[in-house]
Amino acid sequence: MNRSIRLARRAGAKRVTAVLASAALAAFAVGSSVAAGTAAGAAPAASRSAAARASYGFNAPDALAVDGHDLWVANRAGNSVTELSTANGGFIRRISGGRYRFSTPTAILGDGKHIFVANRAGSVTELNASNGSWVRTISGKAYHLSAPSALKLDGAHLFVVDSAGGLTELNTSNGSLVRTIRGARYGFDDPIAIALAGADLFVVNHAGNSVTEVNAGTGAWVRTISGRNFGLDQPAGIAFDGADLWVTDPPTNSVTEINPAAGSFVQVLNSSVYGFGSPTVATSAGQRVYVASPPGHSPMVTAFGAGSGHFYWYMCNTNGPYHFNNPSALVVSGGDVWVANAGSTEFVTQYGMAPQNSLTEMNAISGDLIRTFS
Repeated sequence: MNRSIRLARRAGAKRVTAVLASAALAAFAVGSSVAAGTAAGAAPAASRSAAARASYGFNAPDALAVDGHDLWVANRAGNSVTELSTANGGFIRRISGGRYRFSTPTAILGDGKHIFVANRAGSVTELNASNGSWVRTISGKAYHLSAPSALKLDGAHLFVVDSAGGLTELNTSNGSLVRTIRGARYGFDDPIAIALAGADLFVVNHAGNSVTEVNAGTGAWVRTISGRNFGLDQPAGIAFDGADLWVTDPPTNSVTEINPAAGSFVQVLNSSVYGFGSPTVATSAGQRVYVASPPGHSPMVTAFGAGSGHFYWYMCNTNGPYHFNNPSALVVSGGDVWVANAGSTEFVTQYGMAPQNSLTEMNAISGDLIRTFS
């Protein structure tokens, strides 16, 4: 099951549907008198032949990574990876096959030389970024990779979050095991997302309603961030904006800001103006933070100011052919935000939405649609 759908189900009755209803009416930009996403020049879906569209091979795209000038897409249901150009969306290659051993890929990341793919079934596949060739597949009892869910790079080291309860640290040059980080002290409880802030890693514990801080250099526990004042309720995603951390909380339709240096609470964004509806994934670039709210009849992407939380815009399907359908990943490249739409048949009957298996490219400043790929 797609992670966003799984999180939406867990939120259950706690979800606030009023926010989604208001979001369906209009998405607007601050200081603008017209609906956002409808500016002149907004491009329709990319015009491609049926054969060319099929070449992308999107099949429940669940994770995104940018490496140089290319965008890499992990197709969870297709057990494949798609590479395309960020400059024009041109198809470069689709990677699959027995040697790669893709098995429900759920996270993807690049270091400029190699691409690392986390397979939910219990392994990490390494690719050559220049040609997509297979380098190695990392698995085995010593690695404690039961169900990898997220990846983070810190120099020559790759940290793999395992949702079964721990971190695995790998040497990126040869795939060797550096250490496994586990134990009751860390408080890992269904960890599903990770961010790096300074010298420390911050791991989101979905079931534990907390964030665990670990020193990236030593693997030592620093602190566990939790408590009622943080408003962490089944947290799902995390982003670091260069100063503070932002943690998404689906059941409360909110995002919590945390000072990583002190592990202290800053603020909770939960006003309906943000349009949050069970927000899950988050990313940050420059002076902005971007959050996707995936489930329901009006999935959307919200942009707000780093540090301040100042609202800029939210965009949803009622304001343009964004083709959002269960957005499952976000990544920023240059001046654009790319959104992976994993799609879901679970909302087809209720909302009349068809699965998209697509990508949406947006202007990172205005939120205007650039193009969609499917």
